[in-house]
Amino acid sequence: MMEVSLNVPLGEQAHLKEMFAMMEENRMDAQAQNLEDFLQYFNQMEKYFEDMQDELLYLRGQLDELNDKTLKAKIDNFVKASGDRVHAAKVWLGALRNEVSEGIKQAVGHVKYYGDQALYTFIDKSKAGRALSVIHEHLEHSAKNLEDGARTMGDIGMELSAAKGHRKNAKNLLMGKDAADVFEYDYDKGIVAKIRQAIEFCGKIVKSMAGHTENMQKSLDGFTQRALDNRAGRDSKVPDSMEEKIKLAGHGKGR
Repeated sequence: MMEVSLNVPLGEQAHLKEMFAMMEENRMDAQAQNLEDFLQYFNQMEKYFEDMQDELLYLRGQLDELNDKTLKAKIDNFVKASGDRVHAAKVWLGALRNEVSEGIKQAVGHVKYYGDQALYTFIDKSKAGRALSVIHEHLEHSAKNLEDGARTMGDIGMELSAAKGHRKNAKNLLMGKDAADVFEYDYDKGIVAKIRQAIEFCGKIVKSMAGHTENMQKSLDGFTQRALDNRAGRDSKVPDSMEEKIKLAGHGKGR
């Protein structure tokens, strides 16, 4: 499976620093804050992916200690399916990050043709919205699977404990001893409990990732609408001659 790194220091890229400087110069505080929100989102998601990777390594280590090969194979397939969903979200997130970075670079380059209005074009709302939607869908699906899986592991632990109790009863009966009516089960002890806890923790990580993505979707809706409103207001003040110059500049750049 292709490994995708999101650890790209966007904040250190020259065109991004220039973008923030231009926004400050044009008093675009709201847009600068929303761009900062995007950068923080990427950084936070990268941290979540690292935590998830560490927890999956721990989980696979616990699986190696499981003696039941059939159960081990089923859990391994389940973990792989959930991990594939998270990996797909990571690929989409990497593509979105690159899209934002390229959009910023183009917006900064277009300022000399379009003026400060170009600063509103650093992100394509439809593309970003689509990417965030797909990322959220993958993460929500994985979180639900992990939650269900943890619950199933809890049930399996109880069943295995009951089976152990029945075997102990059978042995006692053969030896002329009394059989127990109730089997004690410590929900948080044993290898199955460790696997369940690891799956639960993975689920919490993915749920947090989905929540951050949902918040970013709401932020995207807000700042792109403000950008459109502000741009519409500025367009109404641009003289016809200036509009013509902008069009000509655009055609010239396309050649």
